[in-house]
Amino acid sequence: MNRSFLKSTASLISVISALVYFPAAAKQASNPKWSPRINLDLKAGTSRNIGQVGLFTPLLQNQTSLFFGDFRFMRDSRTNQEGNFGLGFRTLDAVPGHIFGVYGFFDHRYTQYKNALNQITLGTELLSEIWDYRFNTYLPLSSNKNVHGTKGLPKNLTYRGHEALITNTKEVPMMGFDAEVGRSMPGLEDLRLYAGGYHFQGSGVKNMNGARARATYNINKYVQLTGEIQYDNIRKSSKFVGINFTIPFGETSDKTSKLSKLEQRMTDQVIRDVDIVSSRKGTQGTDGKAYVHFTQNAANANADGSFENPYPFTPQTQEEAHRIVASVQNTPYHFRCDGREISRDLALERCAAFLQNQRDREVELARRQNVHLQLQDQFRRREEEARLV
Repeated sequence: MNRSFLKSTASLISVISALVYFPAAAKQASNPKWSPRINLDLKAGTSRNIGQVGLFTPLLQNQTSLFFGDFRFMRDSRTNQEGNFGLGFRTLDAVPGHIFGVYGFFDHRYTQYKNALNQITLGTELLSEIWDYRFNTYLPLSSNKNVHGTKGLPKNLTYRGHEALITNTKEVPMMGFDAEVGRSMPGLEDLRLYAGGYHFQGSGVKNMNGARARATYNINKYVQLTGEIQYDNIRKSSKFVGINFTIPFGETSDKTSKLSKLEQRMTDQVIRDVDIVSSRKGTQGTDGKAYVHFTQNAANANADGSFENPYPFTPQTQEEAHRIVASVQNTPYHFRCDGREISRDLALERCAAFLQNQRDREVELARRQNVHLQLQDQFRRREEEARLV
C-alpha cells in the first residue's frame, strides 16, 4: 500500500456515494428511515491544518437499528495522509432513551516521514439527547519504520574506536485509547461541550498522556462549527477551529420531520482520533566494517589506529606508517586519513598525497594572508605620508 492508494480513497468515496445514492433514490417507496450523507471537515490549527472528507452510509436498517459503513480520507498541512474504512452498528433498543453503538475501522496512513502504517480502531458510544459517552482503542498492525528525508534528526554517522556507528531514527506506531464525555448546554441545545483524555504507548518510546476539550455548535442540520484544544507530554499544546458540512442523499423534509431528536442522531459522525498516532526513537548500530585512522598530527604515545588515537602520518614517521599498514593489509580494515576514507590498494600513497595537498593549501593560504597584510601595511603608510604632505 502506498501514497497512490491513499489518493484513490477520495475518488473511491465519491464512487461509493454515487452507488449508494441511486439505489436509495430508487427505493423511495420503501421510505428508509435514515439516508446516506457526505461529511466535509475543515480545521485550522496552531500546529497544522486538516481536511477530511467522509461517507456515512446505511447498509441495513429497521425502525430501531442501523448497520452502516463509514469511509474517510484525511490530509494535513504536514503531508500526512490517512484513509479510514469502517463498519458500525447503532440501536435504540439496548438502553432506553439512548443510542448504543459499536464500530471498527481499518486505518491506513502515509506519514510525513514517507512510511505506510496500518492499525485497527475499535470503539463504542452511548448517545442521548443530552449526554454523550465515547471510548476508542487503537491497535497498530505495523512494525517500526525507518524515518526518511527528515530535517533536524541526529547525525547519521559517527566513529568510535575502530567502528563506524550509524544512528537510525525509527517511527514507532503507538497503541492506546481515548475517552470523552459531553453534554448539550441547558437553554442552548445546539451547543455541546466535551472533555476527555488519551493514553498511547509504544516500544522504546515515552508514553503519551494527554487531555482534550472540544465544543460543537450546530448552525443548522447541515453546518456545524467546532473548536478543540488538547495538551499532552509529547506533542504539547495544539488548538483547532473548524467547520463541518453535511450533505445528505435522498433525504426529504417530510421524512426528517417524523424523526425524534434522538433518532436524528443515528447518523451523527463517529468521533475518533483522526491520526494513527506515532512517535520517534533513535537506534544505534555499526556498519560492520573496521577502520584504521591516520593523521598528520604529531606522534601520539597512545596511537593505536583508533578514531580517538589515530596513527601519525608525517614525513618523519612514514617508515613507521608503512610498517603499521603492512601489518593490517591482510585484515578486513578500511583506512581513513584525517577523516577521509581511502582505497586499501593505494592507502599510503593516497594518504601521503592527501596530507601533502592539505599542507600545500595551508602554505598557500598563509602566503596569501601574508601578501594581504603587506598590502594593508603599504596602504596605511601611504595614507600617513599623504596626511603629512
